[in-house]
Amino acid sequence: MNQLTTRATHSSNTIVKYADDTTVIGLISDDDESAYRDEIRSLSLWCQVNNLQLNVSKTKEIIVDFRRKRRGEHAPIFLNESVVERVNNIKFLGVNISDDLTWSIHSNMVVKEARKWLFFLRRLRRFGMNARILSNFYRCTIESILTGCVTAWHGSCTSHDRKALQRVIKTAECIMGSDLPSMHDLHNERCRRRTKRIISDPRHPGHRLFSKLPSGRRLRSIQTKTNRFRDSFFPLAVRGNYGASLSEIMVHEANNRLRLLGSSLLLLRSILNRFKRISKVEQLNPAETQGGLFSTYFPWCS
Repeated sequence: MNQLTTRATHSSNTIVKYADDTTVIGLISDDDESAYRDEIRSLSLWCQVNNLQLNVSKTKEIIVDFRRKRRGEHAPIFLNESVVERVNNIKFLGVNISDDLTWSIHSNMVVKEARKWLFFLRRLRRFGMNARILSNFYRCTIESILTGCVTAWHGSCTSHDRKALQRVIKTAECIMGSDLPSMHDLHNERCRRRTKRIISDPRHPGHRLFSKLPSGRRLRSIQTKTNRFRDSFFPLAVRGNYGASLSEIMVHEANNRLRLLGSSLLLLRSILNRFKRISKVEQLNPAETQGGLFSTYFPWCS
């Protein structure tokens, strides 16, 4: 499979190849599946010509369809005269992808896998290991499991799933007796790293999505129509300005604080000027202004 080209024959299809695994992604428009099915036939024919046999039992098909009006069922796909199994959830490079693009199944699997290593963390603590060894073990096992492809799925997790992930970190904190980065902080840090790698690599397919505004301080926002797309990696990275350096972020935050401080000082100055004018009027004629003082400057008290 190393000689298989990763360029699809149709523009609506994409071929993703990793080691000996090959994934064909097809965009179906106007219920026209001809390009998608022709791509699969071409792949099957290429394997036959090169004396390769596809394992139909391991081949799965998943359909992501959010249309409100669906026109019947999709016809099955055949490989070597065998029907390809259609599933609602598939594991792709260690990430469980559902046909509704929710991440509850994957987050539950992550929590279940991470909790297995809490037992060994307790054993190390009972054996008297120091804080450095416990921290290294946690980062190499539990944290690496929690942050596996976290930029792809954590942004769209539900609050229930996020609390379950955070409980694993809280349990590890109680065992180790030290503070650990929260799941939110880990996600932001991984997003920042990935964003910097994409921006620094012009050949990356997502490089064009990170374009700066004319001011050069912020990234151009990505228009989104659904919460599912808004909470995905690229719009989230642009909104969070993860492409900026630490110095740029600090300067931006300092400017925001200075603006808030300046507006507060102006408000305080206007209030002081008003009280000065009030005191001057009272000194000139206190008897005539005693009843109308608050009705002029504070009409809600009249």
